[in-house]
Amino acid sequence: MKNFCRIVLLGLLFLGFNIEAKNMQDRPLLKEKYRKIMHNMMENFQKEVCSNYPLFVMGTGGGMLYSIEMTHFMFGSYEPKTIEGARNLYLELMEKWLEKVNSNEEVRPHLENYPFTYENVELELAFFEKHPYVFASGDLVGSLSCINGLIHYSTDNPETDLLLLLHKEPYEEAVKLWRAGKEANQDTN
Repeated sequence: MKNFCRIVLLGLLFLGFNIEAKNMQDRPLLKEKYRKIMHNMMENFQKEVCSNYPLFVMGTGGGMLYSIEMTHFMFGSYEPKTIEGARNLYLELMEKWLEKVNSNEEVRPHLENYPFTYENVELELAFFEKHPYVFASGDLVGSLSCINGLIHYSTDNPETDLLLLLHKEPYEEAVKLWRAGKEANQDTN
């Protein structure tokens, strides 16, 4: 009886994988032309970021099989930041990238969703105190990423060489804080 249940279960799994594979085959692949446009946009954005900020590229990628589903950037810096400084940099970069993607009329019809949002972008920042790649520690942010709508700010624990969570906040709350800070700076100028 056990073997019969295993065979039935395996058969159902196999059938499920075949149905999903068939559904995926019915969806046309994204044309290479649009992948190239996105890759060029990403490359130009990286160059712009590295020439305007004290950042360097650590990694890039994306998901563009059937549509432009997501993009990924990882930047590093040897200028550690506080939580507020890291938040400001992160959201400024995110806003610039989303503006570039959403304003490009050639790729817009091929976006998985329009407007492209922070949920379509994996943006990671790493802050190092010194070379080779020693993450910032103490009250300074060593790593920043957004996972499931929560921005995580982490710092290095020099005793264990592991990252510790400094702070986390919902993306939308971070945007409110960032915008309030920008408005306050405009009022004082």
